[in-house]
Amino acid sequence: MIQIVVSQINKNEFRLRITGHAQSAPYGSDLVCAACSILCITAAERLREMESQLEEPAKISMQGGDAVIYCRAKENAVEAVKGVFQTIDCGAHWLSENYPEYVKTKSALQG
Repeated sequence: MIQIVVSQINKNEFRLRITGHAQSAPYGSDLVCAACSILCITAAERLREMESQLEEPAKISMQGGDAVIYCRAKENAVEAVKGVFQTIDCGAHWLSENYPEYVKTKSALQG
């Protein structure tokens, strides 16, 4: 089971955590795992592109079955950074609705 948690810790701090494995198919052929991986990679790459809008570079850790992305937006970029996390949250919820036996989500985005 994969768990995806998208959080807004406070006004300008955000975190994405993805843990576990779907095990919906053999390793290397698991499309549910691949979909979750691409959500994480998309968030990481977008935040790298937005580095000038962050207080410091995003902290990104991705290791087999455990990924965490954390960042602090500059005051004038909170909505733009939040938009990245809202997009990932949308994709995560789609996965959990379509593959509930493999993906669970929790969202704690404000507003």
